[in-house]
Amino acid sequence: MDYQYVAYTDDKKLMRGSISGVSEAAVAQQLIMQGYQPITLKPRAALPPVEEMFPSFFKIKTKEVIMFSRQLATLLEAGISIVPALQLIQEQSSNRMFRKVIGEILSDLRQGSSFSEALSKHEKVFGELYCQLIAAGERIGGLDSLLKRAADYLEKDLIIKKKIKKALTYPAIVLAVAVVVMAVLMVFVLPPMVKMFGSLGTKLPVTTRMLIGLNDLFGAYKLHLLGGIGLAIFGIAAYSKKPSGRYQIDRLLLHMPVVGKARLMSEMARFSRTLALMVHAGLPLPEIIAMARQTSGNTVIKKSLADVRTGLLQGEGLSGPMSRDKTFPNLLVQMVMVGEESGRLESTLETVASSYEAEADETVSGMISMIEPVMTIVLALIVGFIALSVITPMYSMTGKFG
Repeated sequence: MDYQYVAYTDDKKLMRGSISGVSEAAVAQQLIMQGYQPITLKPRAALPPVEEMFPSFFKIKTKEVIMFSRQLATLLEAGISIVPALQLIQEQSSNRMFRKVIGEILSDLRQGSSFSEALSKHEKVFGELYCQLIAAGERIGGLDSLLKRAADYLEKDLIIKKKIKKALTYPAIVLAVAVVVMAVLMVFVLPPMVKMFGSLGTKLPVTTRMLIGLNDLFGAYKLHLLGGIGLAIFGIAAYSKKPSGRYQIDRLLLHMPVVGKARLMSEMARFSRTLALMVHAGLPLPEIIAMARQTSGNTVIKKSLADVRTGLLQGEGLSGPMSRDKTFPNLLVQMVMVGEESGRLESTLETVASSYEAEADETVSGMISMIEPVMTIVLALIVGFIALSVITPMYSMTGKFG
């Protein structure tokens, strides 16, 4: 921290300046050692760093954690100890926030903390699963191998999330554009045209009358419609914050056509990959299930995993409680059963995870290829309806004047 000081020198000259130190007492001692006699000493007012003022813009991304894990694993494999390895990574990092995090980890390590203890203070950056995995690596050895596995896990999970986000982004953008276009037409374009059509004195086509009716409805009940939409959005948001509401929404998402299957496959892939990773680390299954539950973003999956953990603690094994829950696909249950019986649960789960990742990828790709033409057709129908409603009366007006 920076401090401003006023002090006398040995020859009684008055000095002003600033100095950095960990505390006011440390700074005062530092000034005395330099031959100054402090008169006043106070913290220097300064704006916080930009990263702290706008943390969302400088958030440490998952890909940076992946790169960090791979670099650290490579350096440890090369025989470099953890402190100089982290120093090298800190110097090469282009993200100031991440450099700060690594600096704090280094500081904790120099004060005698273990690597996992230092990481656990930055759980929001690395995640609980990552921190637990590093702790297991310190207990059983092979930290470099577990870092590579953690990087692979994060990378595969990131790829699935990006594909699902891509699949949902296109229809969201198209829908938003359609709503904006319709709003502009209803507010600015149609009202003067409606007045013009009304002055024709001829019977208007059905499509035009429908368009005029929609325009009248929107004009008369504009505030009511906007208020109703606003209340509906607020109600859904409030309902989703309640545990029961969040559960029902997540349940609906898992049963939606196409999208539900993609979400379920990605959740099962993440679950299988997490189990394989933590089994390799040597952690007990109840602890693994508890951590897998934390990594899931779906409350339906979380409840199912809580029931599985209860069955595990009662001595029923892993496949038994899973078989009673319809959330888990039959293939996953059967493969877990085979893995338990053969003693090769880790490799079996990795195989299942790869299978579900491929299936999720195929489902998302199919969803994207299906959404694009459907949205194009819907937009074409809307534009065609508006064009027909506007152009047809114009032809009637031209014929009347002709």
